[in-house]
Amino acid sequence: MSGVGLYQAVSGAVAQTHLLDTVANNLANVSTTGFKTERIRFDEVLARAAGRGRPLSGSFVRAGLSALDLRPGALRPTENPLDVALEGRGYLTVKDGATLAYTRGGTLKITSDGVLADAEGRPLIGRDDRPLRTGVDPVGLVIERDGKVRTAGGDVGVLKLVEAVQPTALRPKGRNLVDAPPGALRAATGTEVRQRHLEGSNVNAVTEITSMIVASRSFETLHRVISTFKEMDTRAANDVGQER
Repeated sequence: MSGVGLYQAVSGAVAQTHLLDTVANNLANVSTTGFKTERIRFDEVLARAAGRGRPLSGSFVRAGLSALDLRPGALRPTENPLDVALEGRGYLTVKDGATLAYTRGGTLKITSDGVLADAEGRPLIGRDDRPLRTGVDPVGLVIERDGKVRTAGGDVGVLKLVEAVQPTALRPKGRNLVDAPPGALRAATGTEVRQRHLEGSNVNAVTEITSMIVASRSFETLHRVISTFKEMDTRAANDVGQER
């Protein structure tokens, strides 16, 4: 049974490492505009592992798919016409390299070639699936509640707002972006754009710090268990050698 116990302890330690990484990322983004807390699900796995010439059956743990906590963050007003917040389940669509990605980070800017983009320069996509071009110096920029973008020079287009058919379909992609498998998104309904506002992160720092402490202690306990098993194996090997 010691072999099974060792594998179980190792699987638990690995799972706690994934949890610590996730919690650390949440804390690092506590001030990131529109960031959603990531949660890790742990799965029980019934498996057989080879040990000392015979299979060992046991119950193991692994970190499953992560999910996003989609509760809204607090909105705060700003004086910047390039700040937008979303009220509802929707996401802004941006061009991320050769693919599309989705974000609630509403700190926008105008690129050198006159394209409306997010804070990292990723172009915002309109309903016509093309980047929204406002011009290099857009006078009178207005982004309406329904996502229509216009300047003093006329209409620019409409923001492409999407939402997940099932919230669990959204997957964190890093850099304040999310992704979803084909067919998992649809046009957002009931989402309104609030210009001159930003949505804060929904990370609860106290909750995350508590989770980090619990996960750290669990990892330390499992590490001690693994060390104990190693000492038992070493002692057993020495005893066998002395008998010979």
